[in-house]
Amino acid sequence: MLRECVTCGRESDNKKEYFELSAKIGPRYICRECAAELGIKNFMSAGFNSNTGILKKYVKIHPEAQPRLDAQLERVEKYNADFKKEVGRVKQNFKEGMEEAAKHSGCKRQKQTKCVCASCQHVFYYGDYDKLKNLSNAAYGSIYTLNQYKDLGQCPKCGSRAISKKEVYFWIDKKGNCVDVEE
Repeated sequence: MLRECVTCGRESDNKKEYFELSAKIGPRYICRECAAELGIKNFMSAGFNSNTGILKKYVKIHPEAQPRLDAQLERVEKYNADFKKEVGRVKQNFKEGMEEAAKHSGCKRQKQTKCVCASCQHVFYYGDYDKLKNLSNAAYGSIYTLNQYKDLGQCPKCGSRAISKKEVYFWIDKKGNCVDVEE
């Protein structure tokens, strides 16, 4: 892997000739010669410096490195602008999520299946309680319970089996009132 010096631009694949900087953007290595010029003696002191800070110090000694500093500052500015956009997007999503949570605080979410009959347009709902009741009536097996069995795939008004199903969520408050419906 080729390592490029932040300050002089020299490239080498010998990792013993370079110190690693704490850089997020751009080149992150400094050669030992440039490090010695700036007073960096080991990898620990190099690790406390960023590539932008090193370049600012280096430009004071070698003004010909100004284009490298300008390019680095441009990269940092672009990175910060992208980061701010991302943070703004995350904040907006969080705010919308909090508004939704506040709207439904203290409510229970209930799932039901909405059925619409294709022939008579009758709308009816059934939930998990109805499925469980049908299961217990079928399992018990007496004549009375079998008469209580309801076919959930059939319209109760006209008896047609041509129905369309869709899952619907109801938000019910503590008093039993429906607060919101998600279809």
